[in-house]
Amino acid sequence: MSTKKPFITEFVLVGKNNSINLPSSVASSLKIKEGTRLLIVADVSKMNFVAYPIIKEERMLAEVKVRMLDKPGALGEIATELGKMSINIQTTVIPPGTTGIADAYFIVDCTGSKISLSEVEERLKRLSSAVEVKVNPLE
Repeated sequence: MSTKKPFITEFVLVGKNNSINLPSSVASSLKIKEGTRLLIVADVSKMNFVAYPIIKEERMLAEVKVRMLDKPGALGEIATELGKMSINIQTTVIPPGTTGIADAYFIVDCTGSKISLSEVEERLKRLSSAVEVKVNPLE
């Protein structure tokens, strides 16, 4: 019985114009093909980054950026509100906050929601943990 490895480790070189060629083993395992969008999140304080493939298919995807209070329950409040709107979180990145404020980045699937992105933004802005909210479609 063959099992897939949970991690693939490969070195890549940064080329001309800062381009990176993904190893074929990574691209095929993650179903990445030409034209696939990658969300790059750079943690400048740690000098590293993570890339998340965004496979759009026939879904309505959006990027949600929330500046929120860095306190227990803040993420839960946001996730619960998204769930109430039938919005599914695909990816979340929350670098550590240092000033009592944290920046959260979400890629969400709004396919099952009947609520406009502007209404999603307004509802998230009303949350007690939210300081600033921006919602944009992924095209």
